[in-house]
Amino acid sequence: MKKILKSRVKKPEYKTACVSCGMLLQEGSENIKGGKNYCGSCVNLESESCFKRPKGFLKFLVYLFCINPVIGFLIGTLYHSQQDKQNRDFARLCYIIMAAGILLCLFIFILMAVAGSFMSGAEGGTLIQEGYY
Repeated sequence: MKKILKSRVKKPEYKTACVSCGMLLQEGSENIKGGKNYCGSCVNLESESCFKRPKGFLKFLVYLFCINPVIGFLIGTLYHSQQDKQNRDFARLCYIIMAAGILLCLFIFILMAVAGSFMSGAEGGTLIQEGYY
């Protein structure tokens, strides 16, 4: 019988994998950015965050819209999911303005309830007086 020798092909040794696409990276071919390994095609894709915080008058408008609790929560969550510190700080401020908007709505609601009870003519606004309806 003939003994067939397998040719010894040097198999590549992989050191890490790309955090974006999962491609296996050989030693020396990885690009380390921010403590994470990227392949050559993904290193440029991860360079910039998707959302940049608004500036100038647009920033004022976003803060004005954040008084509405629903819009404030959505904008805050959108920017809080980014890795950039400035975006996270912007999101925290949106959350704070949202909380102030909730307190303002509660204050107006209580004020209207109290004012309505005094204007109804009833004592405390909860008693129904006798009369023609």
